Amino acid sequence: MKRHYGGPVFGDMFWPRPDIVEPLLAAIGSGESCALFGLRRTGKSSVLEEITRRLRASGDLTVVHVDVQGLEGLDQLFLKLIEALPGSTLREGLLQRLSGNAGITKLVRGLVDRWLKGTPATANAEEGRAIIDYWSLIVADIEKAIVASGRRWVLIVDEFPFLMENMLRRGAPKTQIEALLATLRGWHQRAGVVVVLAGSIGMQWLVRDHGIQSAHLNDFVPFPVPPLSEDAARDMLAALVAAQSAAWWTEETTGVFFERVAALYPSFIQFAFGRVTDRNAATRAAVDHVFDTIIGPQLDETFFNQFRDRLGRYDETTRRAAQAAIHVAVVQHPMPAPLDAIWTALDPKAEDATLAERCLHALQEDGFLVANTRLRVVSVSSPLVVAWWNSRPRRPR
Repeated sequence: MKRHYGGPVFGDMFWPRPDIVEPLLAAIGSGESCALFGLRRTGKSSVLEEITRRLRASGDLTVVHVDVQGLEGLDQLFLKLIEALPGSTLREGLLQRLSGNAGITKLVRGLVDRWLKGTPATANAEEGRAIIDYWSLIVADIEKAIVASGRRWVLIVDEFPFLMENMLRRGAPKTQIEALLATLRGWHQRAGVVVVLAGSIGMQWLVRDHGIQSAHLNDFVPFPVPPLSEDAARDMLAALVAAQSAAWWTEETTGVFFERVAALYPSFIQFAFGRVTDRNAATRAAVDHVFDTIIGPQLDETFFNQFRDRLGRYDETTRRAAQAAIHVAVVQHPMPAPLDAIWTALDPKAEDATLAERCLHALQEDGFLVANTRLRVVSVSSPLVVAWWNSRPRRPR
């Protein structure tokens, strides 16, 4: 296995993650829409690439996969979706349908006609506003084209929450956010489109901070992205050592490596392995030195800042409740905390069950906690949460 850190991996660069890939494929095959939210660098985008590869290889699905992190509006999303359509036949069929819809303004039809003539379609400001104004008619035509194709569709949208955030920052009214969420829900319910949303931040802040209807999000089944098992992590490290031809690497090196690595996500293993091998750190003292001076500080900066920033998004009331719940889970670690203890921490006076439910949902989306309602327990999402929490200057007691 080749050494790689930074950005998603594909094909034989992807280390198998059956604990998340297989359940996701099963859910998609059953027609369920899915959501993968959590910390950066935990492998969400790589999992999505593997899901896309597996689904396309099946041959009986139309899979559209887009990354929307840098987009700022419905107009840009429309263009991105058209560009991502696999195969010219599907694209031309949809564009012909839009071109022939007299109810859509000539500005949009002119943009579509340029596309049909082979000119790369980019919308100017006026055309962009027209796409937004005629969104309902455009997406209705897309829905009809999906149904007319006679195929099952899967729409995978990476970094979806950042599109929402960018739209709001750009001044888009919340009605546009709700129109997009309603579009995805409608395509799922009426055209059978399976929608997979992913992001490095969750979606509950839309409900909490902007009053977006939570019903738009109810159809999505959450899928936390877990770290590798210890056995899988050891197999991955062994594959990296073999590919690097690091003859100096010993069992002692492996032992210290796993004592020190913060969490068993593939990117953590790749990053730490690269730093250790760059310095031929074979002994315990040498590996400890690399972790203390290079790996630890960089991972702390990357991941601890994520926790701090996510918690900073919460309003004061929600943040205090969240901190109390995290504290309970950290104290219980490595054992899970009883769900009832978390509910008590979130809502000590039993005054606002809705706030408590939304807060727990947000803590799961944002990578702090994992709840098992069947077993009625809650755990920290990874040892990173414990390390971050214990590094903070003030914690509730």
